[in-house]
Amino acid sequence: MVREYANGHVPAGPTPIHTLQSIMENGVGSNEIADVIGMHVNFTTTTNMYQSIDDGYTMIGAIINGTGGHEVFVTGYNTTVVNGITVNTTMEYFDPLTGEYNETTNSTAITHVRVITGLK
Repeated sequence: MVREYANGHVPAGPTPIHTLQSIMENGVGSNEIADVIGMHVNFTTTTNMYQSIDDGYTMIGAIINGTGGHEVFVTGYNTTVVNGITVNTTMEYFDPLTGEYNETTNSTAITHVRVITGLK
């Protein structure tokens, strides 16, 4: 996918190694991620991640941490209810950078969410 993306953003001919290396080392800018995702899947945005999860959709979003941010796959949520009152909700996600599943209780930690609606 990276090579395909890089090929579309450089002059015709072999992709310069510095372009591929830069993308692999520095990632793709947040203003370009929709182009990368859109190469292989159809997607839409959402304002309700919980409903999208309940409807069975896979989502991609940006997680922001102390060192910046990167894209993760939103995989679910878990709600803790005590005496009929919701006291905690965590968003669960798979982080391809670490290869691990994680969760966050910060409801604004995952931004720029895109719902994958099908393959192209």
